[in-house]
Amino acid sequence: MTIQSLFDKGLALGPPPDKLTEGYMVRNRGIHALSRGSFRSRPGSALLHALNAHSIEYFNDVYHYGVGTSLYRAAAAIKTGLSGDRIAFAKMPPTAGIVDYLFCAEGSDLFKVDSAGNVTDWGFAAPASDPTGAAVAGGALPAGTYKYQITYYNSTTGHRSNGNGTDVSVTTAAANLTARLSAIPDPSAVDAQISHVEIWRSVLDGDALFYLAAIAAGTTTYDDDGSVTLSSVQLPTDNLQPYATFFDCLGPHNAAMFWLRNYAGTRGRVYYSPIGRAESVSGFINVCANDTPLQKLFRFQGQLGVIGEAGIYLIGGEDPYVAREVPGCPGTNRPHTVAVIPTMGLIYEAQDGIRIFNGSMSELVSPGSVERIFRGESVGDLTSFAGTVAAFCRNEYIISDTAQSLAWDITDKRWRDLGVGMNAVYHNDENDAIAASIDGSVLSFEQEGQLTDNGTAISLSLEPPALSFNDNKKRILQHLTLDINTGGSSITATLTHDGSTTSLGTFNEATRIKRTLAIGIAAQVFNLHLTGDLTTAFELHNIIWTFDDPNAVGEQ
Repeated sequence: MTIQSLFDKGLALGPPPDKLTEGYMVRNRGIHALSRGSFRSRPGSALLHALNAHSIEYFNDVYHYGVGTSLYRAAAAIKTGLSGDRIAFAKMPPTAGIVDYLFCAEGSDLFKVDSAGNVTDWGFAAPASDPTGAAVAGGALPAGTYKYQITYYNSTTGHRSNGNGTDVSVTTAAANLTARLSAIPDPSAVDAQISHVEIWRSVLDGDALFYLAAIAAGTTTYDDDGSVTLSSVQLPTDNLQPYATFFDCLGPHNAAMFWLRNYAGTRGRVYYSPIGRAESVSGFINVCANDTPLQKLFRFQGQLGVIGEAGIYLIGGEDPYVAREVPGCPGTNRPHTVAVIPTMGLIYEAQDGIRIFNGSMSELVSPGSVERIFRGESVGDLTSFAGTVAAFCRNEYIISDTAQSLAWDITDKRWRDLGVGMNAVYHNDENDAIAASIDGSVLSFEQEGQLTDNGTAISLSLEPPALSFNDNKKRILQHLTLDINTGGSSITATLTHDGSTTSLGTFNEATRIKRTLAIGIAAQVFNLHLTGDLTTAFELHNIIWTFDDPNAVGEQ
């Protein structure tokens, strides 16, 4: 009797090895992402930068990394003094019509990076002191009372602060028809990105303030003599500087930026900017209770949402925004496992395993396959798994607990064990590359043509389903044939039979060969386990088992 092992359905850790459906595998560490009839080893990875990154983003054709308490642009640190937490990134214009900046939030500091790598604060505070005002000789302002405030302005980004908050009144009369503002604060002491101080004024004896003029930063006096026409642009009051305690950000949605905050009493809120002004806070909505905090913002097929510990919430409207909970959808306390699959929905790790939210309901992916390791068990080559980072890369959801990593193919619905731990993982949509932080370096992961992971051999561990006979009769395994090409790497084969193990030796085949081994062992359940450290491409085409007539052994 001859049996061929099929192994094209990926990893399954649910049932015992002898109860697996044909095609699933107990171990498949090192398998290639693209499936075909044979088992191929995955490509290796090339070095991008020797940095132990915890956060990765690609902006303006350059990788940016969170490394410890610093932000790097390629191999150069451009920002220090951060908390060391993972960084959330968003790419959008500071104001409408400006080129994109890279906005960064990590719970202790908010900043932005321009296309050349220059770092500035995310927004800036309003003037903290008021100018003084007096009427002086000359000018042509109609006699009466005028009110003034000042704002700070960045001519590069188009961002402005709120006003100083207190109206400065000047009354002109007779020959004194010029209103002079003095003691205008120098904003360079606040933030070097502030280029101008803007003057806002009321109409004669009015209260509302309108834009009048802008003066260069450092100018301490301004004379309003009536020669400048007052505009119709009213002083905005929704340019509050974003809070340093914002730890997550998403933009643009509705041309606005959105945030989550880790400050006590605010952890159930979603904050948002005015439309077209990413550096200002317009308001917030209360989404859930503070003791079940929100974890991650997401956007799927034009719909904005947020996932928290207690559930999933969708956000609608256009300032004001409204939030509604989606019933029956578990949340997560692992925000960095959250990713969006454009054709499917939100994928994330919940308490009971990996789930997909499709916009209306949340379901486990491939139920029964790998949930055991997410519930505290160790199975096969994998120990208890609690995801730390994840990303949707090419056609797979990759999730890692920093020591081990899994990938789920959304088309074939199969899991594979990548054999490495990742401290960060990121899919570069612009060139379809995967950047992953592995063993203290950022690598271009699974880059075709690479045979090792930056010099480290690729770990192989392959175990097809066990062969089990349910008629209470043992079989004698006479021969085992491996149709194999190890490419010159050494592969060790171990046979397990009814709980006992027998070494079948080591194979090192430079070309494809069918290697037949004489076995002669009687058992009811057989397993074959192949292991090795690959520095060459490996391919296993088939496993052929040859058994004798069971009646020759007799009933057990």
